[in-house]
Amino acid sequence: MDAEARQKILDLLDEVEKERELKLGAKERLATLEKRASLDATTIVWLRKERDELLQTLERLCSEHDMAHKERD
Repeated sequence: MDAEARQKILDLLDEVEKERELKLGAKERLATLEKRASLDATTIVWLRKERDELLQTLERLCSEHDMAHKERD
């Protein structure tokens, strides 16, 4: 095998290694993004529950406020 062919093989091997490293990095980033998305979804569910509870409390307080005004009049 001549030197030129050997160099082409080495270049191809380097390219394959770089591609493998890029794929591994992409898989790790994807896993991180999926985990973050899952945490975000969980947080959204919790925040919506909190919002609903606050709205119920607000409605109850408004109702009590209205009742107090009616009793005062």
